[in-house]
Order: sequence, then structure tokens, then C-alpha cells
Amino acid sequence: MSTAVLLWVRIHPERDNGRGVAVRAEAAPAPDMSDLVWTGEKTETDETDHCATVDAVGLEPGTTYWYQFVVGDERSPVGRTRTAPAAGADHVRLAAFSCQRITHGWFTAHADLARRAEDPATDVDLVLCLGDHAGRRAARAVDRRPGRIRSPLEGDRQPADVLALADRPAISRPVARGRYLPRMAIRPTT
Repeated sequence: MSTAVLLWVRIHPERDNGRGVAVRAEAAPAPDMSDLVWTGEKTETDETDHCATVDAVGLEPGTTYWYQFVVGDERSPVGRTRTAPAAGADHVRLAAFSCQRITHGWFTAHADLARRAEDPATDVDLVLCLGDHAGRRAARAVDRRPGRIRSPLEGDRQPADVLALADRPAISRPVARGRYLPRMAIRPTT
């Protein structure tokens, strides 16, 4: 559907006082969020793992929108989305990226997407993330060529093919502070 986008957020369970958490989603045509074109509200509980999915409807096809979530008086960082082109559009620009390995480079695919987004003539209509696997290997398997970075998980930890969920913050903080991801408006937590 070219007149809607699906927005998703998970609210921390500690915000639930037993009656659920009211979450408002907002969409606007500019990142300052001053001219809202859509709002929606849901109450999420532990039955949904405090995950809210909302359909922002009644939007214009092929248009970039900015969105954020509001819980109480707190606002999330502003995100960016885009509706699909209208039926019969003469072109659709797609981009895809896949599993990232912290020891193998500087996330140049993300940098390219950020550069393309700056110009409506090159912006993409849909980005597909084909995987979210953060892998680690034994220190002996780490790429030590110049320009590569070391995993913060190397050293005294046991090698494994897939990170445990508890290990993900150890990787996401340094990656989000990396060379290219901040250009995509990813705001790391400290």
C-alpha cells in the first residue's frame, strides 16, 4: 500500500505500572516534527512484550516522512521512513544490506545509503535488511589487515559463531559510534 507505513517500537517493561503503557506515534513531512500529518495511540502490555506496531495511514505515495514515539512527556529520537511509490510508478529504487561483521570494515553500505538519502533524485524507496547476525570468531580468525577494527569481544571470551543476546550491547555501542552509522541518525545509548 503506497499511502501507509508500519511503525514499530518496543517500550521498556519497567514503564508499565500494571495497566500497560500508552504509546503515541507521530508522523510529519519534516524532521522538526512541527507539522504533524498523522498521529496514532496504542496501549501495550506484557501480553505484546510492550511492542507497539501502528499503521500510519492516509499518507502521500512516494513521500519521505519523519516519525517519533511519545510516552508520557518523553520523545524518542526522530526516525525517517518513506511510503511506497504510487501504482504505475515508472521506477522503484531498492537497496539491501546483510549481516555485518564488526571486524570487517566501516559499514560503507550504510554510508552510501545515507549519501543517497540526502538527494531526492538518488534516495531509495525501500531498504531491506537481509539479516541481523553479529558474528564473532576466535581471536586467531580476526582480520588484522590495516583499516580493520578489532571486535570488543576478542580476548578472554570463548569463541562462538553467534553472539548471545546479552552480548549485543557490547557490540552496538562501539559500532554506533563508528565512522558511518551516525550519518544515518542512529543515536547510541551510553
